[in-house]
Amino acid sequence: MHEKTIEISGINPVELFGVNNANLKHIKSFFPKLKVVARGNIITIMGDEEVMDEFERKFELVVQHFHKFNAVTENNIDNLMLDDGQKMISTDDGSETIVHGNRILVFYQEI
Repeated sequence: MHEKTIEISGINPVELFGVNNANLKHIKSFFPKLKVVARGNIITIMGDEEVMDEFERKFELVVQHFHKFNAVTENNIDNLMLDDGQKMISTDDGSETIVHGNRILVFYQEI
């Protein structure tokens, strides 16, 4: 069994982990073979090396999402845990928007 620590900086752990660690518990539910312990801004994970690497990669996506939107929900975590979770954090800011209406098609692009 291997052990790894992850330090969270620049974020209040309470905001990231949620009330009563609800967000952290939800993240843990995707990795049942890992033991995850959070103390302050340090997370210690124990388990198989490959699973720990996957946890670290997915947890980094959650942190990036939190930095970008200042919030993370269980639904966000569900989406980030999918294989294509990286797409949620992409640099696409949605500046190209197509709005469909009754008899009208509007293309809007921010300059």
